[in-house]
Amino acid sequence: MAPHSLLLIMLTSSSALVNQPVLTRYAANQILEASEAAAKAKGWPVTICVADGGGVPLALARLDDAFPASAELAMAKARTAALFRKPSADLEAAANGVRPALLSVGEAMLGGGEPIFVDGYCVG
Repeated sequence: MAPHSLLLIMLTSSSALVNQPVLTRYAANQILEASEAAAKAKGWPVTICVADGGGVPLALARLDDAFPASAELAMAKARTAALFRKPSADLEAAANGVRPALLSVGEAMLGGGEPIFVDGYCVG
């Protein structure tokens, strides 16, 4: 048996894997719709992005009068919140205070991104 075959068998053992929730496109759209309604109620012309646990966008909406660059910023904030598993505002505060080195990471250290947790797992 080839060495990579043995590795594959070892990794597919259920005892070596963790079951965790995953954010679906359907759930992402529900979050997007609720966020859009809240933003409209407050009169905020924003772009909303819902990303999965790896920071990959699943749903995006640029509301009327949101500036064009807000789409890129929304995706970056959603990615940052998911990858760091904390609100991007916390990272912005740290970068502006005790951790300026965070600015060299390459993610968006701007408030507005919120991680999504289900059963203790970051799913978005």
